[in-house]
Amino acid sequence: MKLLSKSLFMALCMFGATLNAIAEEEATPPNLANMWVVHVKANMAGEFEAAFKEHIAFREEQGDPNSWKVFTVAVGSDLSTYSIRSCCHDWADFDSYEAWEAEAGTGTHWNANVDQFINSYEHYFSAIDFENSNWPEAGTEVNLVGVTYWNVKPGATAGMNAAKAKMSTLAKDHGWPRNWSWASPIGGGGGLVLVSPFATYADMQAPEQNFADFLTEHMGSEEAAIELLNGFSSSASDSNYTIYRYRKDLSSPSDEE
Repeated sequence: MKLLSKSLFMALCMFGATLNAIAEEEATPPNLANMWVVHVKANMAGEFEAAFKEHIAFREEQGDPNSWKVFTVAVGSDLSTYSIRSCCHDWADFDSYEAWEAEAGTGTHWNANVDQFINSYEHYFSAIDFENSNWPEAGTEVNLVGVTYWNVKPGATAGMNAAKAKMSTLAKDHGWPRNWSWASPIGGGGGLVLVSPFATYADMQAPEQNFADFLTEHMGSEEAAIELLNGFSSSASDSNYTIYRYRKDLSSPSDEE
């Protein structure tokens, strides 16, 4: 089976959960994201998208309790990949959803109408870190997400998480001019992803003050800022960055931004 890059997996699992609103409503909100990834056959994107829209409409007619968001690669080579995710759930939700799917016949409908355009499938869960995230309010336009993925060194997870929490607190307390979200995969190798949402490519222009200078200003010394940043970066073996596009035209009609 063709493997999707970890950065795409984590980005899409995190995106669009109206995180702030959920966090305010519940002390411990459901924080699990569910995602299916499909690799479409060559030159079949148009046929797949038409069939997929019909399938989403069928699910809506059956009273789908979940909303589904769809993402495609904006920068990279894996342009035939479509990632379909829902958020936010607890573990019991997955049991009840599988029961609903069986009763509604969604699998039969998919196999009859969509499967013919697919090369392979993947399925993932991830856990969102609400406490250290700062996603924009519901209704904010988000069309693109910039994603940085870090592979965490063995035994370094605790140190990386501590640095992540401190940087996030400083960013929120002192008004860092970006929104972001953190999450971690469930199962597989250890990793950490930072996602930044944008309305347009122009919004990706770097702030006048970089993050290192921001930390220096609010921590009181350059040495303290460098120590914090090094504590985070030294916990990772490598990293990568890319950009993905939200496909509202393919997402659930009931899905609200």
